[in-house]
Amino acid sequence: MLLAVTLFEAVGIRIEDTVATFLVTSILPLLPLLAVHLITLQGTKLGQLTRLLASLFLPVFTVMMLIFLAALALEGIEIKQDRTLLLAIDLLLALLLLMILYATDLLETQQRSRFWRIMVLMASSTALVLDSVALIAIGTRLLAYGLSTNRLAVLAENILLFANLFALVLALLLRRPTARIQAAFLSIYAAWFLCVTLLFPLMF
Repeated sequence: MLLAVTLFEAVGIRIEDTVATFLVTSILPLLPLLAVHLITLQGTKLGQLTRLLASLFLPVFTVMMLIFLAALALEGIEIKQDRTLLLAIDLLLALLLLMILYATDLLETQQRSRFWRIMVLMASSTALVLDSVALIAIGTRLLAYGLSTNRLAVLAENILLFANLFALVLALLLRRPTARIQAAFLSIYAAWFLCVTLLFPLMF
C-alpha cells in the first residue's frame, strides 16, 4: 500500500487519504477476527504454518517495539504530528496482537516452557505501552483537529486493542486461560467491524 501511495504521488495523484481510510475502516478491524479464525484451524497445514510464523516473529517484533519505544523516549519524537506513523503503529499493533493470540494458544494447548510464557507476557506488555503512546497521540490530534471518520475509527480501534492486551496481560500474570477472554473480544470486534463498514458511511 505504501508502494501504491508512492507511485501515485510520483504522477501527481494523492491517494494517501483513500488508503488511510481503507486501512482504518477495513483492514485493522478485520485482523483480530482473522486471527481468531486462523487459531481454530489447529489441524490444518495453514494452522501449523501460522503458529510457526508467530513463534519465529513474535520475539523479533517485540525487540523492534522496544527499540522503537526507546528511540521515541531518547529522541523526544512526537508521533502526534505524523499520521502515517500512527497508522503504521496501529497496523503493527494489530499484527502483534495476531501473533500474541497464536502464542497464547500455543502456551495453553502445548504447555510451552516458562521462557515462552515470559516472552508472550513481555510482548503483550510492550504492545500495551506502545498502544498507550498511540492513544495519547490520537487524543491530542482529536483535540487539535476535531472529529473525523478516520480519527474516531482509529481511537475506537486503539481502545479495543488496549482493552484486549490489558486483559491478556492480566490473564497471563494470574495464569488464567484466555479462551473466554478472546471469545468475548471476538464478539466485540465483530460488532465494531459491522459498525465501521455499515454505519460509518451513513454517519459521516
